[in-house]
Parts: sequence; C-alpha cells; structure tokens
Amino acid sequence: MNSKDNHLTDEFLKEIWCDAFARRGRAWLRVTTGSMEPLINPGEMILIEKTEPQSIVFGDIILFQVHDIFVAHRVLKKYVKDGRFYFLQKGDKGGYAMEVPEDWITGRVTAIEKASGRLIELDKGYGRFIGTSFAILSCLQFYFYERLQVRLKSKTDIKYAKSIYSFFKKLHTLLYRGIATVLVNSILIRKKNETFK
Repeated sequence: MNSKDNHLTDEFLKEIWCDAFARRGRAWLRVTTGSMEPLINPGEMILIEKTEPQSIVFGDIILFQVHDIFVAHRVLKKYVKDGRFYFLQKGDKGGYAMEVPEDWITGRVTAIEKASGRLIELDKGYGRFIGTSFAILSCLQFYFYERLQVRLKSKTDIKYAKSIYSFFKKLHTLLYRGIATVLVNSILIRKKNETFK
C-alpha cells in the first residue's frame, strides 16, 4: 500500500471517529506519539469529551487540531483576547508551549486507559490531583527555560546555558517518570468497560 492509500485510510478513520464523537459527545482515541509521556504513552487510549471553552481549567488536557492533525496537550494558562478564549498549552514531555484559540479545540481528555489496564479518570479526586501535579511541573519547566532563553546574550552564556539545560532536562525527565510511576501504580485497577458504557 503506498503513502497515498495510507493517507486516504487515515482520513477515512478520522472521519468515522469524528462522526462517532459528534453523535455521542465523547469517544476513545488511541495515542500515537510520546509528547505526553510519561503519563500517557503511545498506544494507550484517551477518552475525549465535548466541552465548552469556559469550563477548561489549568491542568486539563485538551484535544485540538493543527493542520488536520489531532494533538492532546496540557493547559498551562487560559485567557481572553479579542473576545475569544485562548489556551497556552504544551506536552508534558517537553517542547515548546503554543497558544491555541478556542475554535481549534475538539474536546477535553477526561480519562486515560493505561496499557496495564488501569483507568485514570481525570475529572475527579485522584485523577484531578495527578493532572494538577503534572501541570505545575510543566509550568515550572516552561518558565525556567523561557527565562533561560531571555538571559542568553553571548556565546559564553549559550555554552553555559546548554550544559545547565541538559542537566535540568535529565533531572526533569527522571522526576516526571518517578512521579508518574508512583501516581499511576497507586490507582486501583478499573477496566474501561466497567466505568464507561
């Protein structure tokens, strides 16, 4: 099968998913990238639910589209500009934060089904605590690197900053993985079909 056929197949599957989501107001979607690791790994399932922009808060994971590609990232900040809601979002794994307008948003991630079969409901109790914990870590990472970039003025600063960045990135990754392991493994095993009909 050539790449053109794959593209047609992907578009067809996306259309079916969008139709099911439009009818039910929620649908499960398989994650294909690692931008939300270590909490959400490639191959795991996320439950997307329709939501109003005003109900999205700090720490929520939103699903939005960029160039017809679905992206699920965490909200670090919400604000109003020109009468519309905007969200500063980024992946937990790292990378850049980007502003997303409300009309790009498909819905909000309300549950994660881990590969182990564990189910994390993000809307309540322990799941909300997990989301807020990762949002705080993501914010600290974002603002630390943003300030680091502002301070880079000379080549000496850049060389020094690269070594600091490398050290903190490794430390940050270890911290994330440790927190994710502890939090996820302390959740009682609940199956997706037992909770969501």
